Amino acid sequence: MKHIAFYIVLILFAFSSCKEASFRDEADFGYSYIPKELDYWQEFEVDSIYYDDLSSPSTIDTTHFYIREYYESNFLDASGKENIRVEQYRKQNLSDTWSLYQVGSILINSNGFQRYFKDLRFLNLVFPVREGLEWQGHAYIDAFEEASLEYLDPNRFDWSYEYSEVNIPYNNSNFSFDSCLLVLQIDEENLFEKKYAKEIYARGVGLVEKEVMILETQAPPSAASFLERAESGFIYKQSLIDYKH
Repeated sequence: MKHIAFYIVLILFAFSSCKEASFRDEADFGYSYIPKELDYWQEFEVDSIYYDDLSSPSTIDTTHFYIREYYESNFLDASGKENIRVEQYRKQNLSDTWSLYQVGSILINSNGFQRYFKDLRFLNLVFPVREGLEWQGHAYIDAFEEASLEYLDPNRFDWSYEYSEVNIPYNNSNFSFDSCLLVLQIDEENLFEKKYAKEIYARGVGLVEKEVMILETQAPPSAASFLERAESGFIYKQSLIDYKH
């Protein structure tokens, strides 16, 4: 009887361990990097720099503003998948009131996280989250349909998204998070072009930082940095300043 009792305890322990591992593996899929409850919101500070080469020297236009994204409601798309309607608000100064700027949607399922704004669908994350995993974040975008999207052309530029770092700490002037991931979307530079883009996500919070640099120049190489030689393109930086805790 003692032997039977021992084996029963061993089996129960093994089952408990498998169950615990199963829960742990599911958590490690990375689903928690994107909140999906309604009424969730985030606020960001944004800096946008635009280089216009129609003049000589190029004109540099800098814009500073704030955006707020609010998870307003659920709806089913044409394929029957549940999406979240996202209202994006904008204001120039912190003291201003929010004004509705545009409406988009997000789709979160077991395969990944998609954002759909301005008729462009990006596959921002895929699951499970694994360091070194690569995917085509622009798989749903036809860069040939619009001249302004030329920089997204996968035949010219390597837009292979990659989990560069996973489960890392992150902090900015507003927050500090223990578990974040870094998605490196592109990092290419030659004498006349620079393409760089990244996003950082925190567990239970979502996007906390975004940076995009799409720059070109005809200026000959020199001791000056690419930013100093840039003549056309744009820089976009977005940083989290508040969210629904």
